Amino acid sequence: MSSFEDFKGTLPYSSELFGIYQPLLGWKSQIILKRYERIRASLYNKLAARALNTARTHVKVHMRDMGSEVVASRTGNWSFSVSNLVPLDLERALEPFVASTIDSGVARMIQSEAGKQPPEDWGKVITTRHVKELLKQFHDIVSNPEELQKRDELSDYVAEFSKAYTQTETQNLLEDLFARESKIAGYLLFLKDHTPSTLNDLFFKSPSSALVTTVQLEDPLLNFGATNYEAILSPLGVMQLYRQYFFQFDSFLGPPVGHVWLSPGGTVELIEVSTRRTLTEKTFEQSLETTTKSETDTTIQDDIADAVKQENRDNTKFGFSSTGEYNAAVYSGSATAELSMDMMTARSNETTRKHMRQQSEKLSSEIKRNFKSFFRTTTEREEMSSKRYVLANTTNKLVNYELRRKMQTVGVQVQRLEVRACWHTFVDDAARELGIAKLVHIGEPPELSGLVQPDAPQIPTAQLQEVSIAVPFVGINTDDTDNIYVDGTERDIAPAFDAVEYIQADFVQRVTFQTPGFTLTGVDIDPQGVDAILSVRDLQSADGSSAATFTIHLDYVNWNGRNQIPTKVTLHWDPSNTMRTAVTAEYESRMAQYNIEKARRYKEAFYAAARERIKLASAITPRPAEDLREEERVVVFRTLIGQLMSVGTNQSKHVISELVRSIFDVDKMLYFVAPEWWAPRLHRSGQDLGEEPPTKPGAKPTFPSAVGVAVRREAARMRLARAFSDVTVNVSGLVSTLVSTSDTAVAGNSITSENIVDWGGAKELGRDNYYITEDSRPAKLGASLGWLLQLDGDNLRNAFLNAPWVKAVIPIRIGKEREALNWLQQAHVEGAEGLDAQYIASPDDPPELISTPEHTVTIRDALDFLIEKIQEFDTNARTPVIGNPADPTDASNHFAGSLPTEAVFEHGFYPLEGGVQVFEGGTSQSIFAQWMEILPTDQVAAMEVEYDPKTLRVRGVNEE
Repeated sequence: MSSFEDFKGTLPYSSELFGIYQPLLGWKSQIILKRYERIRASLYNKLAARALNTARTHVKVHMRDMGSEVVASRTGNWSFSVSNLVPLDLERALEPFVASTIDSGVARMIQSEAGKQPPEDWGKVITTRHVKELLKQFHDIVSNPEELQKRDELSDYVAEFSKAYTQTETQNLLEDLFARESKIAGYLLFLKDHTPSTLNDLFFKSPSSALVTTVQLEDPLLNFGATNYEAILSPLGVMQLYRQYFFQFDSFLGPPVGHVWLSPGGTVELIEVSTRRTLTEKTFEQSLETTTKSETDTTIQDDIADAVKQENRDNTKFGFSSTGEYNAAVYSGSATAELSMDMMTARSNETTRKHMRQQSEKLSSEIKRNFKSFFRTTTEREEMSSKRYVLANTTNKLVNYELRRKMQTVGVQVQRLEVRACWHTFVDDAARELGIAKLVHIGEPPELSGLVQPDAPQIPTAQLQEVSIAVPFVGINTDDTDNIYVDGTERDIAPAFDAVEYIQADFVQRVTFQTPGFTLTGVDIDPQGVDAILSVRDLQSADGSSAATFTIHLDYVNWNGRNQIPTKVTLHWDPSNTMRTAVTAEYESRMAQYNIEKARRYKEAFYAAARERIKLASAITPRPAEDLREEERVVVFRTLIGQLMSVGTNQSKHVISELVRSIFDVDKMLYFVAPEWWAPRLHRSGQDLGEEPPTKPGAKPTFPSAVGVAVRREAARMRLARAFSDVTVNVSGLVSTLVSTSDTAVAGNSITSENIVDWGGAKELGRDNYYITEDSRPAKLGASLGWLLQLDGDNLRNAFLNAPWVKAVIPIRIGKEREALNWLQQAHVEGAEGLDAQYIASPDDPPELISTPEHTVTIRDALDFLIEKIQEFDTNARTPVIGNPADPTDASNHFAGSLPTEAVFEHGFYPLEGGVQVFEGGTSQSIFAQWMEILPTDQVAAMEVEYDPKTLRVRGVNEE
């Protein structure tokens, strides 16, 4: 390839803007300080409560013997003493203890000697000689009960060890006790020689009241110290804008992609069809025989400049801004405490080059993979872009052609274009004001036309049976039918002339009922035309037998010469409990089968609707990215402008707005979306397919009256109408709908496990599972993370919806930096606290930022110095380049007479010596990075080649 000098003056064919935003450290922000202190206070309250609830203190209360004295109340004179009553040390990181694995007399004595902090060298504490002395000392203490009682830690250990032994096992107790001491002593010596660091964990632990350790984990800023803690809350930053130029250099033939051979005198036609258009046609068929066609036209980018632009638009780590002047992707860099323009520029240049270089390499590889050409040996004419080649062999040899891909080299240069001071703030849960798409879907109702609800059965009711019975005259000691008898005894008698006459008064009757399952519960007797009173006695009827016996008793009768009493008998037959239960059970059985089938059909309709909704929801085309970004900018703007304009009345807002716009470049506002993993599952969500919560189990159908049946059917009809009418659903993960189960269903609609296929693990708690079908498109980013998703949103919108906060950045207009600083110092914005604090200079800072005994450089001075450099940079950008005739190699000679920001467009490419110069001066619009990319084209060239018949390799050009 030729050198870069050969392409000097080549004009760029495309360019792309790119930015780096660097937050500054140094000025304590009032807004962010209050925000952080509020969170910090809540955090400390939670941590302190947790630590104090579990903290252990060494306070001990000793009650004195009160004798016979009785204390009247808890406020009386108690007799006690308190030891170790001191403030609890919450800053302790470690406290002494003995691990249960080495708990012994020797270990407790070593721990007592070690003190409150681990020794620096365990080898000086645990030695063979010292351990032997401790063993002997432990033996002497245990042998002397009085001495043992003086050592609480040893007496407690021996008492606990002795619990497993009886009074008669003293020898075994002592043998095991001293054997354990010997083993633990040897183990400690072994650890001291091989892994002394493990001794810290065996003799010391973090106490439950160690609040400092917990706070440092929960609140990392505590480790920075007071000065850095205040400095990191600076509300200012610097945005550096870069321009990336793309130059078309030379081309060359790449590797072969095809082969053609021609026999002597042969001719072949090659038709190269090249297309960058991919047509996808998809048809959705609905039950209404409505066909919807979706056509997507996708262009494969084979140009690195277009690919870089697309990559910048899709990168979730960029801030987004739209303006009439330019549209640039701005990358968020790390915060810096240096207010030196030179060092800041060097770091920004290095970050920019690294990102751009990696980006270009990545896109180039993607372009190579995406490119495809077609070669067809046919005369068919293509309406699309095509090229036709005719190859003829007029020689008497077999000719071979290799079809090689034409490659091109593209030069890339990066130039510093603009430097802006910016004000930034944070907006918590910025997406809370954004609405979520609602998909309206009408579910297909279940097919219930062939399903008939069982009619309520006719429950048997009480029946009346009338029979006629003739009660005969049956005399016992008489045949006189002219007398009156009471209970079978003659009433009117003459004692002197007549004896008492008796007749039969009880007549047993047996009756049956033609319908089985009835019981006789009552009998009414009505004598017909006879002066008589009859009653029923001894009524007996087995339950459900439809048979009975009873006795007709003659309470009073005047026969009047008759020999029988015609009687009308009304029998009261009632259905038995067994019969009622059988009828109800049979009805409940038929209703249960009906409900099961109805629930199955509803469930089937629900599954069909759910599958259709999953498919349709996954195929919704996202809204235009420009509209989505503009909505996000609006919700961020609401908070941002509210902070800048929190004073004044509604009538003065227009005046304040013009003042703010004159200082801040509002139209170029940027916002950086914080990744969701900083505060996971802020809006935990999932697919909602219309599942109904289950009702109370155990619900049983009851026997309804006619009105009750009508009411239940009407309720079911209304629920069905609601379920499959124009349902508007709030969609978080996918789509929500409503389908009803049966009137008395126990379980609600949900996709049960027998209808789900997974690869295992879907039933584990805590997983953010989601549903798919064989026809649905791949789920969106965040589906398996429990994200709140928007059906018609893109990945950037979904990331915005779940972001815990957004960092909003408003550039300050050039020349208005000091006005903006004065505005931000107002009490309702950032405040002026911390501006007069000393600026802590770094070793690389210029002398102007280093404090001396005679002069202290404050943060305000450092900001003024930075503002001067920014304004100097802008002045240089608006000053034409002046050549340097004394140095012919100076790039200024090539760009002389042009503005630095437009020089490349006017004079073209100029090679950068060394390829990278990240430490270029901080106030110059210089080109600081340069590299080259090799890309394939859509062109193919035929090259004649000759193969060696022995080696089967291509012969060189100069070989004969």
